[in-house]
Amino acid sequence: MAYIRFWEWGIGHWAWEDEVDESSSEMDESSSEMDERSSEMDESSSEVDESSSEMDESSSEVDESSSEVDERSSEMDESSSEVDESSSEVDKSVFNSPCPLLPSSPIPSQCLWR
Repeated sequence: MAYIRFWEWGIGHWAWEDEVDESSSEMDESSSEMDERSSEMDESSSEVDESSSEMDESSSEVDESSSEVDERSSEMDESSSEVDESSSEVDKSVFNSPCPLLPSSPIPSQCLWR
């Protein structure tokens, strides 16, 4: 009878070991899947970091170009102001001139070339 009980205990014990081995295999498989997913996430993260670096570089180039455009715009504004000032001086000298601007007007003697 002791032999039968030992045999029953052995079957139960070995069955329990089989369950533990099966659970351990499932855990190993799950761990492998998690490692694979983690590697995929790391790869995706690296791609995102690379894209972010490229975007930062592009943004810096755009900022630099924008600064150049702003500088040129300021130069153009300054040049335009100088032209406006010169034009105003020309307008003053022409309108203050005793000589008529329109050819149909009579020309005073001081405006005639000799």
